[in-house]
This record gives sequence, structure tokens and C-alpha cells, in this order.
Amino acid sequence: MDENRSKNLILIADRQVSGWETFEKIAGHVREFAPDIKPVLMHPKKPNLLARLLLPRRPTMVFSGAKLPLLCRGLPGTVVQGGALPKSEELKRLEQHGFPVPRWTTLTRTSMPDLSGFGPYVVIKPEYGRRGADIRIMKRGRVRWIEPRTRQASVRNNSWVVQDFIYTGKWPVSYRITTLFGEVLWSWCVAADRKRSPLQHKYGFSVHGKQGGGITIVSGGKGCGFKLNYDQEIISLAEKVHSAFPELPVLGVDIIREEPDGRLFVLEVNSSGYTLHFTTRMGLSIQKLAGFNLDSQFDGIRKAGRILAEQTRIKAS
Repeated sequence: MDENRSKNLILIADRQVSGWETFEKIAGHVREFAPDIKPVLMHPKKPNLLARLLLPRRPTMVFSGAKLPLLCRGLPGTVVQGGALPKSEELKRLEQHGFPVPRWTTLTRTSMPDLSGFGPYVVIKPEYGRRGADIRIMKRGRVRWIEPRTRQASVRNNSWVVQDFIYTGKWPVSYRITTLFGEVLWSWCVAADRKRSPLQHKYGFSVHGKQGGGITIVSGGKGCGFKLNYDQEIISLAEKVHSAFPELPVLGVDIIREEPDGRLFVLEVNSSGYTLHFTTRMGLSIQKLAGFNLDSQFDGIRKAGRILAEQTRIKAS
């Protein structure tokens, strides 16, 4: 073995990205695919200083699915990390690279956009948000700025993204595809609870409520149904989307299919990196509820080991 070609790979084992056991398995598969690469696990809040000191002095890549925590900064080598972009930046990049997104604009406390070119109903969502919080559909003429209810959205950036409403059927349906450096690790389809009143056609509902009205059109939530997705057209689009975000290692791409014409639209890419979900609390809960295993779909954890070994050989410095 040529020691000059050997590399280190530091894995930041953030449990919000996935559980410690996932990273242990990934490290094992890195060794399987690349015996010359030394993988080292580090806890994001308790970096192992001894392990850092004992690392061989050779090219290193640091992988953090999410933004690298403060305590882990200053590690040697090339750092690849996630970083939550505002939704408007995600959509702008998607458009610039020619990917299909619903027509959109931004709404701020001081700036009301011209919505005359939009359909009669629009979707509003905060620039920063998680798990569908604050996402609503409203009549175009009732759109006004309001303070986001979720703390994350109101603290980081209290502006909104406004998008044309895309009809996905009587009950909302969406697809999540998690990619690592542009390769799918897993994909699921989530459909809204059928106990909800069906939306018989694209504009077949009325909007009620305070502060401009609004009802949810999120496919997730209580009573929703998850199943593994194998639609290759959807998966292929998600893998291609990663080319617009080459600096981000992990994306959770959300895609919808319009009814009845079948056109695909990319809603967002969840650039924070908290989307591996093999063994996160949320991921395990969904897998248990739905009766499937994300890892078994595409042998995702082993695949992650192979991808990270390849990227370490390319990027380590």
C-alpha cells in the first residue's frame, strides 16, 4: 500500500443528521471500499481531541451533513458540509439551472409582490421552516405579510416565499429523495390523510381563517401515509438537481407531480442536511409506522460508504 496515497475521513456524527450507529456502519463500508482511507467518527458537541491528535498526517476530508458545529471547526483538510439556504436562494438556483419549479416570488414586511400573473390560489411558506410548518394555501387576493408562527422562521428571516398552487390530486401527494453528492440514498412518497376532505379539482375549495385565511396543503402531518418510492423519473430528476448545489453534500429534494398532466416540479431541496434519516428519531418513527426500512431500499448506508470513499479520494487535502 502506497502510504502517500492514503487519506483520512472525519465523519461528524450528528444525531440530527442520522444516528451514531449509521455513521459507524458508514465507516465500516468506507474501509470495505477503500482500505487505504482511515475513517474517524467525531461527536459534534464533544469532538475527540485525542483522535484528532492521533490522525496520521496525510490528506483529510471532513464530512458534516449539516453545518459544521463551532466545536469542530479548525479540523485539518477539506471540509464538506451542509448549510441551510433560504428557500428563495434554493429556487433561484434551481431556475438558473433549468429545473422546473412553480412560479414564485417573495413577500416581506415592507414589500408586497405583484401577484397578477399567478393563479387564483397560491402557497405561502417561510424562507426558513421545517416539517411543513407555516405552509398554507391562500386566495391570491388575500395574501398579506404576517409574522411566521414558528420560532425558527421568525428569528432567522421573517419573509415568505409565495408560489403558484400545483394540484397533485384529491389529497396532496409529495416525494422526498435524499441524495448524497448527487446519488439517491432513499426515497419515499407521502400522501395526506384520506380522512381530510378531498379537493375534487384544482380550485375546488374555499379558504377560511384569520389573518388572510389559509388552509394546509402539506401532504405530511397526522394520519398521512408513507411508502417507498421507486419512480425512476422522480429519482433521476432529484439526482440531477444536486448539480445546482455542488458545495452541499446532502440534499432532501421535495418533488411533486401535477395532476392530471403528470408534470414534475421541484419544491425545495432542504439544504440544511438533516435528511439522512436512517436512524434519526423521526426517521425511525416513520419507518416503524409505515413498515419499511430506508436502508434496504437502495442499500443506502453501504452506498454512502462507497460515495464518501470516492469523494475523499477526490477532495481530501
